[in-house]
Amino acid sequence: MGSTLSATNCIASCLYVQSTAYIPSFPSPSSLSFLIITCTFFLVTLCLSVVKGVGLLVQLFVCLASLQRYDIVIIQNPPCLPALIAAVIMSLLNGSIIVIDWHNLGFAMFEERYGSRHILVRIAKILELFMTKRAHLHVS
Repeated sequence: MGSTLSATNCIASCLYVQSTAYIPSFPSPSSLSFLIITCTFFLVTLCLSVVKGVGLLVQLFVCLASLQRYDIVIIQNPPCLPALIAAVIMSLLNGSIIVIDWHNLGFAMFEERYGSRHILVRIAKILELFMTKRAHLHVS
């Protein structure tokens, strides 16, 4: 029993030392380091989202370009931005018709996640407004 008690005390004291010695001190929200961390996180998130979107755009473009001749491309919205951009480019190259099947506004998904003032939401809104004007038919 004595050894169990001493082992428990040892574990408790080790946990106490770990919890007090290794807790990182996070900067206060008003400090400059907090601002730098926040901006860095924002830029990394933005870059990853752009890279993901461009990668998807390239994959869709290659897929559309590798198909046999087609007359119509039907795109469901949301999500449609990478598919719509690839379809508009292919439509210019091969004369296919673009049909958008509207269920909701695509940028609204970003808006729910990031808020209406986020740069990704603004870019998605502008791209969606610009690209959807290039579609031939709209179904709702």
